[in-house]
Amino acid sequence: MKINLRLFLIVFVVCSFVFISANKKNYASYAPVGYTGAQTKTCTSCHSGTNNLNASGGSVVINNLPATYTPGTKYNFTVTIKHASANRYSWGFAVKAVATSSTTTVAGTFSTTNPNTAIASNELGHSNAPTTGASNTYTFSNLSWTAPTNPTTAQQNITFYVVGNAANGIGDGGDFIYSATQKIGRAHV
Repeated sequence: MKINLRLFLIVFVVCSFVFISANKKNYASYAPVGYTGAQTKTCTSCHSGTNNLNASGGSVVINNLPATYTPGTKYNFTVTIKHASANRYSWGFAVKAVATSSTTTVAGTFSTTNPNTAIASNELGHSNAPTTGASNTYTFSNLSWTAPTNPTTAQQNITFYVVGNAANGIGDGGDFIYSATQKIGRAHV
């Protein structure tokens, strides 16, 4: 009887661990939707122990977007995350483009050929957050945004909300979150 009880306990513990692990959300695998800052929430909402938003010495930047856009045109861009010290090992980001006058009005569409990124609910973000050796910067490349073909009055001016995570890669809450916005307007011919 003692052997059966031990076997039962071992099987119970192993099955419980597998069930808990399978149901735990791993946002290192994908960026959760709604944390770009467009609706005020950023990654600091979920990263426990996170240092202050936009800590000194770091940043997140969208590179190569134009100051003005032409309707229906596709623009290639990158997202670069920088940290004050070269002690970061994992990287994440999310970006959303909305009408400047209404953060709920989506503007344009994203696409990507970067295997470490994915699109969900009109947001582009990391997928399987890449890891590196100790570094203070990482750039997500091969990202694209296509401007609205027939922009509404609200979409004449567009704001990109972006967040970046410079993580220590050990899951202890020592991540640094940075956020920024970039505005562009419609080109008039």
